[in-house]
Amino acid sequence: MSEMNDHPNGTPNDQGQNQEESWEMRVQENARQFAYPPTPDVAARVRIQRLQRRPTVVYRRLAQVAAAILIVLIAMMAVPEIRAAVFEILRIGSVRIFQTAPTASLTPQPSQTARPTPVPLPTPLQSVLDLPGETTLENARATVNFEIRYPPSLGEPERVFLQQMEDWQVVLMWERDGAPISLHIMPSATFQAKFFPRDPVTTRVNSSPAYWFDEPHLFMFWLPNGDEIQRDITDNVLLWELGDLTYRIESSLDLEAAQTLAEEIVLEDK
Repeated sequence: MSEMNDHPNGTPNDQGQNQEESWEMRVQENARQFAYPPTPDVAARVRIQRLQRRPTVVYRRLAQVAAAILIVLIAMMAVPEIRAAVFEILRIGSVRIFQTAPTASLTPQPSQTARPTPVPLPTPLQSVLDLPGETTLENARATVNFEIRYPPSLGEPERVFLQQMEDWQVVLMWERDGAPISLHIMPSATFQAKFFPRDPVTTRVNSSPAYWFDEPHLFMFWLPNGDEIQRDITDNVLLWELGDLTYRIESSLDLEAAQTLAEEIVLEDK
């Protein structure tokens, strides 16, 4: 009788357990096959947001610093001596270019050595021929410690002038078609001042930066005894530096013709 009472497929409890296990297996299988969306990288997003906010903060602080500096500069420019001094903004070799008229309040000091204050003379020299120190090319070459080079197309200079500043300056002069052409050669360690009312034209002589001045202006340098030489420049001037020397071509030539002459002067290969 007991055998007849046994369930052919096991007890009801066993059947229920088998159904639960089968259901759980189907759930796990479906879970493995289910396409979950990618998990967002929350940490990376937070880092990116912080980095995006950081430049904004930096730019804001820089703008505040720039505004403070501008206020200080405006206040400084109210002082005449400072306002005059900041006009020394350009330089090639030995020549400092001031975009203002020379006054007693302007004292250019390009180095630690004290410099004279550029105070205009009553009557600046009008011509290169009025310069002191006329000499010969032979004597000039024997005096200076640098090679005197000039454009070969001009031939040997007709007039030569020699001035001693902190070092020697040589001025060579030719006359072409009734107009003077002068070449000024000076060591770049010396000091000369040019007062020009606006920005000069920026150009080049071969690979060297150069300035072109095509308006009347004042040019100044000083002799060892303190004498101040001033010249009213009415011709055009091409200014550039080559090696340790500063060159000026002063003439009525246009820029292209002056550059052609200047580019004839090259350093010798060693």
